Amino acid sequence: MRVGTLLSEVSDAEWNALAARRIFFGHQSVGRDIMLGMARLLEANPRIPLAVVQSSEPGAVTGPAFIEARIGKNWAPETKTAAFRSVLDGGFGSEPGAVAMYKFCYVDVNGGTDADQLFNDYERALEGVRSSYPDLTLVHVTMPLHAVPAGIRERIMARVRPGTQTRLNIIRHRFNEQLRRRFATVDPIFDLALLESTGPDGLPAFTRYRGEEVPVLAREWTYDGGHLTDEAQDRFAEHLLVFLARSVAPAMPLTATTPAASADRHYVTEGDRNG
Repeated sequence: MRVGTLLSEVSDAEWNALAARRIFFGHQSVGRDIMLGMARLLEANPRIPLAVVQSSEPGAVTGPAFIEARIGKNWAPETKTAAFRSVLDGGFGSEPGAVAMYKFCYVDVNGGTDADQLFNDYERALEGVRSSYPDLTLVHVTMPLHAVPAGIRERIMARVRPGTQTRLNIIRHRFNEQLRRRFATVDPIFDLALLESTGPDGLPAFTRYRGEEVPVLAREWTYDGGHLTDEAQDRFAEHLLVFLARSVAPAMPLTATTPAASADRHYVTEGDRNG
C-alpha cells in the first residue's frame, strides 16, 4: 500500500468532523514514532485540518485538537495508567465529546510479567474511567510487539529463557488477545500490533513456539527491533488518522461551532504554545 492511499478515501466532511474533536493520546517511544509520521502526513496533506498539539496539560490547550504527550515511565505500565487517569481527572474526562486513549510499550513486559494480571489491572482501571466519565469516548490501543532474531539460536533460547523476544511476544500477544475480546463490541480499538505483524507484502509476520504461531514485529518496519522506520511511522500514522476519522469522528456531528474545511491545521509543541 502506498502511503496516502487511505487518506484519499476519507472525505473532507469526515476530516472536518475529526478536526472538531478534542482527543488525548498518551504514549512513549513507539507513540512518538507514530506522531512523527503523523506530522509528515499532515504537512503533506493540508486538506486535513487537524490541529496536533504536544502538551502534558490538555486543559491548557484551547479549542479542538489532537493532544499528545508522553505519560508515565517505561518498564512500569502502572505509571502510565495512573498518568492517564490523572489527565482525565484534571478535567479532560468531563469535557463534552472528548476522546481519550493511551498505550503500553513493548518494554512494559518482562520475563516475569503475568499477562492476565496486566490485563486485569488495565480492565479494572478502564472500567473505573468509564464509571467516572460515562460520556467520554475511550479508544484502546494494542500493545506493540518486538522483532525476533532470525536463526535457530532464538528458537533454542526461547525454550530455556523467559526473557527472549519470542517469549515476551507471547505475553504481549496474550494481553492483546484479551483486549480484543473484551472491548471489541464496546469501544474502538486501534490494533497497532496487527499492523506491526503484517509485512509490506500483506503477509503475517510470526515465529513459532511449541507449535504455535507467535505474532512479531515485521523486520521491514523496524531499525532496531522495536522502534519504527520512517516508512512504518508514516504507514501506521495513516492508519491511525483514518481509524479515528471513521470510528470516532462520526460520533459527534458537525455544528456551527466546528472548524470549516479551510481552518488552519498546525502542529505545535507545548513550548511553542507557551512561548
